[in-house]
Amino acid sequence: MCLQNLKTEIENFLWPLAREGVLLGFSGGTDSALLAAILAELSHKLELTLSPILAIANSPLQNPTEIRAAQNLAQQLQIPYKVFELDTLSIEAVKNNHKERCYHCKKSIFETFAAYAKKNGLAHMIDGTNIDDTKVYRPGRRALAELGVVSPFVELGISKQQIRNLSKEMNLCTWQKPATPCLATRFPYNVVLTQPLISMVAEAENWMHSFLPNVLNLRVRCLFKNGIHGKIEVDFHNVPLMNQKLQIIQQEFQRLGFNSVSVDQEGFSSGKMDRT
Repeated sequence: MCLQNLKTEIENFLWPLAREGVLLGFSGGTDSALLAAILAELSHKLELTLSPILAIANSPLQNPTEIRAAQNLAQQLQIPYKVFELDTLSIEAVKNNHKERCYHCKKSIFETFAAYAKKNGLAHMIDGTNIDDTKVYRPGRRALAELGVVSPFVELGISKQQIRNLSKEMNLCTWQKPATPCLATRFPYNVVLTQPLISMVAEAENWMHSFLPNVLNLRVRCLFKNGIHGKIEVDFHNVPLMNQKLQIIQQEFQRLGFNSVSVDQEGFSSGKMDRT
């Protein structure tokens, strides 16, 4: 399918929903950014009675830099947004990092969104889940289904690569943005999550991105063996660079509170904690 036809297909799907009012769960990532950009175009072109709203969840499990980036992107797209301050660590299953954590977290977030949507006359909630997400472990999708959240990319069978291609065609800055899942994914299941631990991992990843800005896919997994151990995952072709820079990295990580650091020699793999 050519990119123009793909865009038209998405527009045709979104238009009936947007006409009745839409709230989009917005992270500022590649998927939700494309939906937001198309909604913004529809809103300006068709003079919708109810403007779409971008809902940004700000919780302890989000990196503050990502929240700021999402707000900046919403402003660039000239589409209204609201930031919801959420204490997801108050949920026992989330705090204790249970395997179903994502279900409970997502349900809490979208219940908050749903209450706001209802109060403001927005008939539909949508999110950026794509068809590739249905092939991996995503317990949060069950919460979305229970709350009636529509996933346009899933309904249309649209893949991540198609989203990236169309985003590039539309000159969106997010077209090659790496996935940025919540910070709980950096920890083993059944480890109690605390704000200091989460902040330490966020600061470590932020420092890594500033130290090596050309390294896009990057995770700092937080393990617990002889203290707090940071295990760095990058794409396999960047592993030699990490090994070369490890002494400098160790010094910074120790300053942040890690007792030890290593580089995962197998390279980056999304969802690695699900397989440990």
